[in-house]
Amino acid sequence: MNRVITVYVLDVGSTMAEPYAGTKDHDLTTLLPSAYHNTKRDIGKCLLATLMEHQIVHVRKRSYFSTLLVGTKLTDHHLVHEIPDSYFHISQLHPPETAQWEHIRTLMAYPSQETNLQGDIIDALIVAMDLIRIHCAQANWVKQICIVTDGQGYVSQPDNFQIIQALETMGIQVHTVGIGWDIQSVGKDNGVAAVLRRIKDQPDQVSMAELFYAITMVSKGSFQSLENAMRDSFAFAHAMRGPAATTFRGSLTFTKSLGDHPLEDQAFTGFSFDVRMYCKTIKANKYPRELVAMDQPTESISLHRSVGPRPLDNQAAPVTFDIIEPKSAEKSSATQPTITDGKEQPENAAQEQVRHMYRLGSTLVDPNCLQDGTLPHRCKPGLYIWRFIKQQEIPLAMVSGQSYYVTNACDSVLDITLFASFVHTLKQEGLAALVFYVRLFGNPPVYGALLPPEDGSPDHLVFVRLPYREQWRPVQFPFFDQGPTLIPQESRQGDTTPTKNGKEGQDQSSAELNQHVAEFIQATELPASATPFFSGQYNHILHLLADSALHAQYDLPVPVRSYLTSQFQLHRGDQPETQQIVDKIKEALK
Repeated sequence: MNRVITVYVLDVGSTMAEPYAGTKDHDLTTLLPSAYHNTKRDIGKCLLATLMEHQIVHVRKRSYFSTLLVGTKLTDHHLVHEIPDSYFHISQLHPPETAQWEHIRTLMAYPSQETNLQGDIIDALIVAMDLIRIHCAQANWVKQICIVTDGQGYVSQPDNFQIIQALETMGIQVHTVGIGWDIQSVGKDNGVAAVLRRIKDQPDQVSMAELFYAITMVSKGSFQSLENAMRDSFAFAHAMRGPAATTFRGSLTFTKSLGDHPLEDQAFTGFSFDVRMYCKTIKANKYPRELVAMDQPTESISLHRSVGPRPLDNQAAPVTFDIIEPKSAEKSSATQPTITDGKEQPENAAQEQVRHMYRLGSTLVDPNCLQDGTLPHRCKPGLYIWRFIKQQEIPLAMVSGQSYYVTNACDSVLDITLFASFVHTLKQEGLAALVFYVRLFGNPPVYGALLPPEDGSPDHLVFVRLPYREQWRPVQFPFFDQGPTLIPQESRQGDTTPTKNGKEGQDQSSAELNQHVAEFIQATELPASATPFFSGQYNHILHLLADSALHAQYDLPVPVRSYLTSQFQLHRGDQPETQQIVDKIKEALK
């Protein structure tokens, strides 16, 4: 499989520090994390960070990239040593290397207002081409350059036509994102051929948008406006007509193969589909624990016998099977029971008794031995969990940022008891939900939230269907045209404008609650160092859960106050304003 190299070129010149909110139809500021300014530069950084994340998640082992900034005070790249008097105000954040999360953090940490200079974007294109030439001396490379610019800088190169020819010869695709450009009108009259003739014969009569239109078309790249690029890269809208997200809810069921779990959507459409969860392991002997029944979590259970790991059934609950033991009470202690699982019994079966056992994960339990002091007095099929004795020793990394499905490292199959116990333990610690990363039918990952039992109900999954960035399709912008906004601006201002879900507006208390929740979500946004995923995406999940609970669009079993409160206290509990905002939310929810 071919390796991929991408050189990201971001214009950070003086004009990129100007505020930019998108077009009148598409307000881009909603997509920005709350900590960032609404400048062209910040929006460009967020866009590139999302594209980088896509590469890290999907093609990390064969993906390489570098980042160039144009318009910086310093000049720092490899060509400055070879040609000292050219290619000024271009800085290389990191050389071409395997995609790392640190690259995203470095990009996002770049100051929003650093320079009053303008850079030459064509110079940066030449530097990027030379980086690729040096790094990709061998064949079998997919070569890409991604440029984000408002086109307000200068162009000093007189040989732009030769540069276009060199790009075609080297097989480099150039993807251009123009900020504030009228993409639809560029090249509309006579197409790319006419623009190329003007670049060759009248280079001073060609606009920046036309120049990059020709570069992109000849190199077989994509030529997009910032609005379209943000829409496609984030893809936080539903792929079909309807609200911004569709929530499925159903019980978790398990197959025998590691990592493949069918999820049945019982609450809404009645269909089932496969879900694949990324796994993270908790070693069986690392954290002390004891077995308890879900309905009796304070009563420890000692098991009569433990046998090697057995596959779980599709209902994720214990099932019966037979154990054949000799009737004689004087049988040797070395005699081992024969597990038949319904298969052909041994020849001396007539002289033996059959005991019906329950399998709890990899453990066998005999419900008939009620006189056995080592067994619970009512051991029956049900959900049994491991209670962690020293809960304070569970690392915070397991409950913050990206959470994983938990498996037993010692078993070859999934251990439902360990998984259920982990969820149970997190709930005791104040965490009301896990947000994780799943795959559907081999498609790109999407998000879901696993919710612990409420009022005795079994563990179930609320599945938020968010088409991932690489699913390039003409979807509508979220927050604008499709369904009600997640935290409506109207509600914050007390407006009674009807929403598309049929409501005639919200009263003042609901508006106050929305305002407090909006503050809450902004305050609880995870920093980049706490989660490998782009924090705005995690924040978006909080928006969805909050909006669903507030507006009763979906029957979520976990109230918004418990989930958001736990998230806030978990990540920002040391801040003085924590309790103030929590108190405001509680007051508004009364």
